[in-house]
Amino acid sequence: MTIDDIIRDFATTGSTLPRSSMQWALENWDDAYPRFAGLLEAYVGGTDRSEEAERALLFVIYLLAEKDEKRAFRALCSLIREAEAIETILDDGITEDMEAILISMFDGSEQVLNAVIEDVDADEFVRAGALLARAYLTRTGHFTDDEMRAYLQHLFDEMEPRGPCYVWAGWLDAVSLLGYGDLAARAEELCRLEFVEPGIMNVNDFRGSLRRTLGDPERMAGFEHRRIAPYTDAIGSLSRWYCFSGQYKADQARYAREGDDDEEFGDIDLGADLPQLDILVPRINPLRHVGRNDLCPCGSGKKFKKCCLSGPGTTP
Repeated sequence: MTIDDIIRDFATTGSTLPRSSMQWALENWDDAYPRFAGLLEAYVGGTDRSEEAERALLFVIYLLAEKDEKRAFRALCSLIREAEAIETILDDGITEDMEAILISMFDGSEQVLNAVIEDVDADEFVRAGALLARAYLTRTGHFTDDEMRAYLQHLFDEMEPRGPCYVWAGWLDAVSLLGYGDLAARAEELCRLEFVEPGIMNVNDFRGSLRRTLGDPERMAGFEHRRIAPYTDAIGSLSRWYCFSGQYKADQARYAREGDDDEEFGDIDLGADLPQLDILVPRINPLRHVGRNDLCPCGSGKKFKKCCLSGPGTTP
């Protein structure tokens, strides 16, 4: 197996997680990293914007994060500021793992990270994830509380847009997770102005999150509750993605069969009186087939990622 084989596997894997190739890369990092970094830089620089590169970069970025590859942080930040490109490459990974990836790869370049947060053209969920990463990096000593408070005040005064945008949910989260009660009034003002949609976070959600943090002398309770931490396991986490699961393959095969509904339910009278049975019904996520860019099934007309994908007080 060579690094060329690995990249080819990443680019053509489809719905099968390339476990062996990912493991090979982790075990042969000195050989893998230069090619991975070159692939990322070529994409950012515009010399290779092929679909094959985009498919491979999903796995490359996750592996870079697991290996804490700070050498690739600046190129990664350049990429994630391109909303369409990072949507294509990471898709659900933006809402699942953006802050963890940035935490692991952060190289100390404050201005580079800030540029992601403040880029009005960047994906709003990327911006929020970058802000949460900065909050975690503050709690773990990369920035002082005074520096972070001043930065949050700067964002409150200057950050665009001056209206509803998910990056403001990241701002509220940063304040509550860090326990900055002195900024609570400003946070509640944002809630009242609905810079964050009430269904995502309201005043009570914010207050509850802040109380959780303030009840912990270490001020880590909120991060632990939200599972915000450095990224550690590319194979393990990607294996839980629906698109790489056996269920996904089974569902696709079922959807491909003509007359599936008629075969399964055609002889059942759904209006008939049925006996009452004590049956344990498995819990199934009814939204498991909805992509973050699909229309929200609630009927709001918004994309799923901007509506029911995120529950109250959470970053998806």
